[in-house]
Amino acid sequence: MKIRTRAYLLGLLPALLVAILLGSYLGLSRTDDLETALRERGSALARHIAQGAEYAVVSGNPAPLDPLLTGATRERDVIAIGVYQPNGERIAAAGRKPAALRAPLRAGVANVGETMVFTVPVEFMPIALDDPFFQSQAPPQAAPRVIAWVQVVISRAGNTAVARQQILATLGIVAVAMLFTVMLVRGLVLGGIRPLMEIIAAVRGIARHNFRIRLPTTAKSELQELQKGINLMGEALLSFEEDMQGSIDAATAEMARQKEAAERADQAKSTFLAAASHDLRQPMHAISLYVASMRPQVAGRDAATTLGKLEDAVAVMENLFCGILDISKLDAGSVVPEITGLSVRSLLEGLYADFHHEAEAKGLRLRLRHCEATVVSDPVLLRRILRNLIANALRYTERGGILIAARRHGGAIRFQVWDSGQGIQPEHIDHIFHAYFQAANPQRDRTQGLGLGLAIVDRLAQLLGHPLAVHSRPGRGTVFSIDVPINLANVASEDAARKTLADIAQLHGLVAIVDDDAMVLDSMQTLLQGWGLGVVKAGGIQDLLRGLERAPDLLITDYRLGAEDGLKSAKILRDAYPDAVFSVVIVTGDVSEESMRDLSSAGYPILHKPVLPARLRALVTHLLLSQE
Repeated sequence: MKIRTRAYLLGLLPALLVAILLGSYLGLSRTDDLETALRERGSALARHIAQGAEYAVVSGNPAPLDPLLTGATRERDVIAIGVYQPNGERIAAAGRKPAALRAPLRAGVANVGETMVFTVPVEFMPIALDDPFFQSQAPPQAAPRVIAWVQVVISRAGNTAVARQQILATLGIVAVAMLFTVMLVRGLVLGGIRPLMEIIAAVRGIARHNFRIRLPTTAKSELQELQKGINLMGEALLSFEEDMQGSIDAATAEMARQKEAAERADQAKSTFLAAASHDLRQPMHAISLYVASMRPQVAGRDAATTLGKLEDAVAVMENLFCGILDISKLDAGSVVPEITGLSVRSLLEGLYADFHHEAEAKGLRLRLRHCEATVVSDPVLLRRILRNLIANALRYTERGGILIAARRHGGAIRFQVWDSGQGIQPEHIDHIFHAYFQAANPQRDRTQGLGLGLAIVDRLAQLLGHPLAVHSRPGRGTVFSIDVPINLANVASEDAARKTLADIAQLHGLVAIVDDDAMVLDSMQTLLQGWGLGVVKAGGIQDLLRGLERAPDLLITDYRLGAEDGLKSAKILRDAYPDAVFSVVIVTGDVSEESMRDLSSAGYPILHKPVLPARLRALVTHLLLSQE
């Protein structure tokens, strides 16, 4: 809590507490006095009417009661007055008795809502006569007899109004007193605590590394010495900061130079290894051939055992060497994917044939589940990804089995490798794709590799733009998943194959092309016109709108168009022809995850550059024929 707040509370809370207690006491005391006075007045009035009503009740003539009751109702706060027989029958009444009022005929005071009901008996005292002419005489000291009841109803409204005025007056007095107290405390706080608040603000500023803060030395007490000390400390810290910043700038510049040199060296290393990959692999290949050629020569000799060990060592060295070269090529950026369509069945059946003998040798069950589909990827690189994942599963699975699966997932085929191995600890999940990381090989046994398999998988998946995921349960197993786009052009060609050759021989329709590359536009126009199609080409969507006389039957647009993109161009064209029905094909060379996500959500067919003419024709034929 701030010091200023504490000072205000210290000055205001006692005054506020005293005001509340005093106001409450006075208010309650005044209210109690008003209540007591009202009771006494009501009781006195009820007794007075009872005495005046005795004769009228005894004589059976209620006429004298009307002026008595009417005059009594003119009293302040009196609502109604009534005289009743002991059985409750009314003898006389005046005023307006509330309809809901049902007070019993019993001596006393009853509180009914906002009213008070005073009930007093009308008593008749028999007179004892000592006269010989009266034959029946009342017994001496006979008890009075109740011959009627008087009820007086008085409202509390007057008391409530007075109490309210009293409370308002008390609150007004308290408010004035508190205002005066606030002004007094504020003057004391500003005069005595302001220098301390300035010192606190200065210290906080220095804590935020603002060493240029200076305090005015205006305090009239020991605080002035503290202000001067803080000013001197700020000057010293500012000088130290300037010296330190200079040293940091120099060190940062030196670190940047060293980092740049290290990056250049690393890039040079990767470039060298990538460029020399073929030359470096050749000797290893020759060594393995030489070793294999020696086996017949040493068969049946003691050297055969040594040769077997040499073969194992050469195999391990070759695998390690190839792993280093592969990841160096990926880091150097020298691997260029060759995107084409490939069959899921052929891919997985080939992998199954490669690994099922190895799985059987370990006593593991290798299962295969796939779907009939064609995907778009680099066959060699995708096969390498799946081989590494399967080999990794075989290496770390001791019992159970491995499942290689492929199933449709949205607009892609999700390849998965399941194993029942030892699983991966949660703290290792973020590191398994790092080069040379092996959580299950702390002894660095080189027969288990260098820890490059998953690093190569991660780099290849990023290169191809295929999302990669891993889920694992320690002690239960692991599943790696990678999503590969479905080859829509192949689907289109399968549908188009059902048409007759006459339908496919010559196409009809108007195709709009948007691309910011003039050579692409010209080559695309020549190709489409050779198929019998009408073509309108433009470098941007606005130029295309000016060149069109009607809505096209098909729009083929590049995804990256400078400030525009193909999705926006398609939307603008659809807005320009809201009643037209036409298909859209997006051509792109961008395989980034963000772009693939945007294109997939749009739902348009996608062709990845370079586009094969046969694939383009199959897709165009399918889209145009589907509109007929």
